Amino acid sequence: MDPHEITEAVKSLVKEGKIKSFGVSNFNKSQYDLLSKCLVCDKLHITLNQLEVSPYTLDAIEDGTINYMYKDDVKIMSWSPLAGGKLFDLEDEKTARITAIISPLAQKYNVTTTAIIMSWLKKHPASIMPVLGTQKINRIDEALQGMAITLTDQEWFDIYTASLGHDIP
Repeated sequence: MDPHEITEAVKSLVKEGKIKSFGVSNFNKSQYDLLSKCLVCDKLHITLNQLEVSPYTLDAIEDGTINYMYKDDVKIMSWSPLAGGKLFDLEDEKTARITAIISPLAQKYNVTTTAIIMSWLKKHPASIMPVLGTQKINRIDEALQGMAITLTDQEWFDIYTASLGHDIP
């Protein structure tokens, strides 16, 4: 990645009125810092980082990437919020732990497990926005149901620790 080349391209697109803001995908902290350092000289900034994050895939939470972006007001979008279907593979040990928490919550809130997963993303302080890779209306409706409910802090952490497979010290 050449941060100067990207900065020039973004600057040109802004000047031409083609974009007002821009985001990146899968940037870690050092990539973000490198590009941001060049952008700030031209009063530009990254507004969004699209990361793989779900109750199954916690890497961006665990390594601090999401918090790092959050401190700079960079919005987070989650690609693969359902972990590419892994969250529905009940033979997977990790999925079984997560489902043992999510299923009763779905019953409690009278929604689907997909809705609970979307609510879990929204509950994070960064208010993670899901990107659904579906054309199925019912899957979109289920996701929207998740935006209408708010999990408690305890429910959020129950899902989180189920994914980790251990309590948080």
